[in-house]
Amino acid sequence: MKKITKNILVIGGVMLLSSFVTTKVNKQIELSEIENTTEDIIELIGYDVENGKIYKEYAEMYIENLEDILTKIKRIENE
Repeated sequence: MKKITKNILVIGGVMLLSSFVTTKVNKQIELSEIENTTEDIIELIGYDVENGKIYKEYAEMYIENLEDILTKIKRIENE
């Protein structure tokens, strides 16, 4: 009986630990996707300025805000 209880506790512990690891991996994947999308948007804004679809002054403001987002993402990734 003690062996069964011990095995159940070990299995439960492993499952608990794996859920924390999975959560951290999922968080990292989501942050990476946000980072990639933000970088894509910055690139697209540059194309819009080149094609005259947006004023350079607006683009600079948008890019500055997007770069702030990238900085925050990197700070979270390093925690």
